[in-house]
Amino acid sequence: MHEYCFASNIGFMMIFKHSTGIKMLTKISQVLAIGLAACFFSACGGGGSGSGGTAGTAGTGSTGSTSASDQSLVSAEFAQDTVAAPSLNSDQRRRAESLMSIWENGEPVKAYGYAENIDDGRGVTWGWVGFTTADGDAIAVVEEFERRHPNNPLTPFLKQVRNKNVTDEAGFIRAVAASDQGEFKKDFEAAQNQQSDLKYYNPALEQAAQLGLKTAAGIAELYDSDINHGVDGVNAIIKETNLTVGSSPAEGADEIRWLSTYLDIRYRILAADNTWKTSTDRATIFKSAIVVVGNLNLNGPIHIESPQYGNFDIP
Repeated sequence: MHEYCFASNIGFMMIFKHSTGIKMLTKISQVLAIGLAACFFSACGGGGSGSGGTAGTAGTGSTGSTSASDQSLVSAEFAQDTVAAPSLNSDQRRRAESLMSIWENGEPVKAYGYAENIDDGRGVTWGWVGFTTADGDAIAVVEEFERRHPNNPLTPFLKQVRNKNVTDEAGFIRAVAASDQGEFKKDFEAAQNQQSDLKYYNPALEQAAQLGLKTAAGIAELYDSDINHGVDGVNAIIKETNLTVGSSPAEGADEIRWLSTYLDIRYRILAADNTWKTSTDRATIFKSAIVVVGNLNLNGPIHIESPQYGNFDIP
């Protein structure tokens, strides 16, 4: 985002350049030179960096917050093109889940057969959203898979999963990979998708409705956050965001400002956690590649350049 300000003794002209085009705002007025100088200083950010929308670095506690003036410009630029989104359409959801798959598995396609112990105290993390075996998160998925396709590769592990204690982790990891092949693949993936809807997507829609979020970007961010932090964890971030902003969008807060603040708070939480501190791009990239550029509809292509995850183009 760039701003160029030109002042004279009869008025000023501001040109706002955005990735989607250039808008020119012209206002002519008779003002004193000293007044114009003050206007120039304020509009162009004299005396400070005035930059917004750049990803922060670990430990800064900020994702590069968009300034108040930037917020209004982004809002105005995209207000006429942004569609209210009580849920995500098929393309928006595909792009959102491609982003989540990058964060979860390092690739933009759902890795249903992924499984490993990442040493976070939650047993084996597996599936495209990272179900875990030591905290009960995986029970419903394995049970649903068994209901759809009895005597599958995970059947021998059902009791261990229910007990939240998978003793043969290597065997479980092999069983997950085998379940995503051949006759089991369709039911295995359907079981994961059903449970991810129940645990994460549907709660995100409910949270968005309660908050008054209207954009696909807002819903997608809550969806990813629910997968990463759990619904209770996200509710805590929401509460802090509302307190910081002063209200929710349902109560009149600007959605872009609210979402930007939410991402700053989420970044701080990720950076402070030993397990998540290498995942801060999950917040910074969403802010810089989605929110700051005004892609609130999650239109494609979405270009990702992440030091932590790599570079991707999501069509």
